[in-house]
Amino acid sequence: MKKFILLAVIAVLFAYCDKKAQVINQEELSLKKATTCITLQSGTILYAEKHYLKGQPIPLGYDAYGYNYQAHMFSGSYANIYLGGDGFPPYDGNDVSYLDVNPTAAAHWT
Repeated sequence: MKKFILLAVIAVLFAYCDKKAQVINQEELSLKKATTCITLQSGTILYAEKHYLKGQPIPLGYDAYGYNYQAHMFSGSYANIYLGGDGFPPYDGNDVSYLDVNPTAAAHWT
């Protein structure tokens, strides 16, 4: 019986110590996140170097190409999925005028 009580006390101590360690680790993790995370709201996430809008901060909500980086949703022309990443301006809906100004974008129409 004494062995059972001793084992129960040891088990409770281990469970308490483990829970305390988890709380400390959560607090450390929260502090690290607060100091190391970048967000769209901070304006520090920029378009990639190959993108037409390179170096500009990614906006909140939908961008000119129809993509919402926060919601991971796209609402726009199919051509805009690829054009920005390839260095072209957003498609305006008029094939003729767009290709007059950006003739090399024609590869996206085939």
